Amino acid sequence: MYQFLYFLFFSSHRSFSASSLFADSCAISPHALFVLSALVVTMSITAVIKHAGVEVYSRSTLRSPFARWMVGATHHDLHHLRYRCNYGLYFTFWDAWMRTEDTGFEKRFMDHTSKRLIKIG
Repeated sequence: MYQFLYFLFFSSHRSFSASSLFADSCAISPHALFVLSALVVTMSITAVIKHAGVEVYSRSTLRSPFARWMVGATHHDLHHLRYRCNYGLYFTFWDAWMRTEDTGFEKRFMDHTSKRLIKIG
């Protein structure tokens, strides 16, 4: 099993020549390309969530030990409204740590998530 994992993750690393530091740093392994692609997809999805204008997270998000730290539309909208708060790009714990989170965020989040959608049809 370990030989398979070694081959899978490190065999491409051995195939690059270490003739120069520049050439070695410019070589892109298939794994790095996969990680870069996953990062771009993740960044795109979070950008859509933050700029959707609709809160995609539920009211229970604030009670979750992990999900409460995710930046959603309400948190990001407050950044665009006031510009001097809510700087966290992906996680709100940066704002909590640096004391830059808007004091009205939780109330605004609860207001936005308590609105009922109108059912058509």
